[in-house]
Amino acid sequence: MARLTNVDDAKTLQTGANAMNRLIALLLMGVVIMIWGCGKGVDPKQQEKTALRFKMESLDGQEVDLATYAGKVVMIVNVASKCGYTSQYEQLQALHEKYAEQGLAILGFPCNQFLGQEPGSAEEIRQFCRLNYGVTFDMFAKVEVKGKNACDLYRLLTSLDTKPKGAGKIGWNFEKFILDRNGFVVARFGSGTKPDAPELISIIETELAKQAESAEPLTVPGAQRPQELNLADYLWKKRIVIAFVKSQSDTKYQSFRRDWYGRREGTSDRDLLLVEVFEEGESRLGDEIIAPASAEKVRNEFDVEPDTTTFVLIGKDGTEKLRKTEIDLDEIFEVIDAMPMRKREMKEKEQG
Repeated sequence: MARLTNVDDAKTLQTGANAMNRLIALLLMGVVIMIWGCGKGVDPKQQEKTALRFKMESLDGQEVDLATYAGKVVMIVNVASKCGYTSQYEQLQALHEKYAEQGLAILGFPCNQFLGQEPGSAEEIRQFCRLNYGVTFDMFAKVEVKGKNACDLYRLLTSLDTKPKGAGKIGWNFEKFILDRNGFVVARFGSGTKPDAPELISIIETELAKQAESAEPLTVPGAQRPQELNLADYLWKKRIVIAFVKSQSDTKYQSFRRDWYGRREGTSDRDLLLVEVFEEGESRLGDEIIAPASAEKVRNEFDVEPDTTTFVLIGKDGTEKLRKTEIDLDEIFEVIDAMPMRKREMKEKEQG
């Protein structure tokens, strides 16, 4: 090492060392900030929009608007048929059977991104789940849950700093996200946490105990100011199904609405229009909010008792064709298809 010959040389060397130390400190600070920024997720309380705003494809190829699950507590799980965690299907099905009537919905999303452990076709997945585990909860088409082609639903789910696991990419099959009745993510568990783990069950039961009407209103895409409703405007044009229910958490209503949105083609083919009249919450006609006074007028017009679930089918001639406390679309279609078609309808059918 060269010997310093004078004080000026010493000062120069010291100044250079100080500058180098400052540069190293700045670089280290930048690395820390970068790591902290990349790892910091969005607080679920600050989640701007419901996770139920997406549309996904069901296992049988139908488009499903996840908004149909509004009012339910939802568990979203990425699943696979050839994984060490595949036996969790059994526990998921058990949860479905125990809590579905209380408002729990389990959504399974097959994914083949982890060592190719979900190679089957949609039909193969369906058969595997039903034959081996008796799965009856809702299953969806294969999705990608990580990487540049990850679906928008999972991009949102993994961006949130949700306890206990926190933000970050999906690590393996059978990770679990729990959504409250408005579609806001309240918990995330890793693959190793079994569906019947006490800490997971505790969160499900806590969210189920919350009344849907006490939660913040779900924003319906395309919703506008409350509109006055005059059913006469739709007669001779549409057949109208009116669902009179207490709230969105009503299990009969939720089952019917999932069927409705899962079979949109059948509803449009038969010129069906859905009107939802809630005692608690905003009533709707399609994506439009119905003014409370109009909703009450419709309820009185059809003489529906409070605290009852009633489905009414109105024909294009304005007369009531069907009234039930429980109903499915097959029943509605049967009644409609048994009706004699008007000349205009017959002509449209022949031309179409």
